[in-house]
Amino acid sequence: MEPGDRVVLFRGQPATDEILTQQQRDTALLLGAFVSEGWVSPTRAGFNNADHDFFTQVAEAYDRVVGGARYVYDRVIKSGNRIFELDVQNLTALLASPLGVLAGQRSAAKSIPEAVWHAGPAFKRLFLQALFEGDGSSSILPRNTIQISYSTRSAALAADVQQMLLEFGIVSRQCRHASGEYKVYIGNRRE
Repeated sequence: MEPGDRVVLFRGQPATDEILTQQQRDTALLLGAFVSEGWVSPTRAGFNNADHDFFTQVAEAYDRVVGGARYVYDRVIKSGNRIFELDVQNLTALLASPLGVLAGQRSAAKSIPEAVWHAGPAFKRLFLQALFEGDGSSSILPRNTIQISYSTRSAALAADVQQMLLEFGIVSRQCRHASGEYKVYIGNRRE
């Protein structure tokens, strides 16, 4: 968005008759997970997460949507936490899948895939849930306030997240930290 752009917000309830197939739900989950904590290089691909339940959902969705050989393992990292990893060494199936659009995107150049922009609200909602599950956080602030944020190295992805949140009537703010990381902040009053 740039100065002078006009934004239209839909503050009503999205259509409830939109029913996603299992394939669509899996694709939304995979795209959100891989945009946030995945990578697809010219020779390998992978996804890492410390939440075993979320990781299992992503691995199962990967098997249904992408298929092909992949390896799953876990290890303890320097912090003492256990991290779960999905490693893909043969990219043939991945490149032919919806994840293929992420091939070669470095973290600082990531953006929301075009297919997500053209999808309906239910697909976008699942995509955002997976995206925030990967690189999102929440904090309790003074004055009875909860703040939700999303972190990324990509200016384009930060702007995309803000724009997609606006589609759901959610206003956010963005800032760039000295580390080069962009954060999108959503603040709500607790009831």
